[in-house]
Amino acid sequence: MSKLGKFLILFVEIQFIGQYFRNPSVFHSLLFGTAAGVVFYSSYIGLRALKVKFFDTDYIARQSRWRYLEKQQLYQRELAQDMNSAYVASLAEEYDPVALRPPGAPM
Repeated sequence: MSKLGKFLILFVEIQFIGQYFRNPSVFHSLLFGTAAGVVFYSSYIGLRALKVKFFDTDYIARQSRWRYLEKQQLYQRELAQDMNSAYVASLAEEYDPVALRPPGAPM
């Protein structure tokens, strides 16, 4: 096949595909919608990445809340230990070895 024949076949194929682009059609709407969606979504992802990389301050608030939670947990733990030790101390005050021995047992 000659170069001219290949060119004519390519030209006819382009003409065949080109007829879909001449007048507005559903094909145009689908193509435009797809392109617009890709551009919009990629710009959204890019802007989110920039925001998270350079302008995100939410993690500071999260770290502050986390530190506050840890302080609360430490306070609660110390309070529980103090209350337990006070309970054991009150039990020790009430301890009477004479009252606990069975009758007739040596001291």
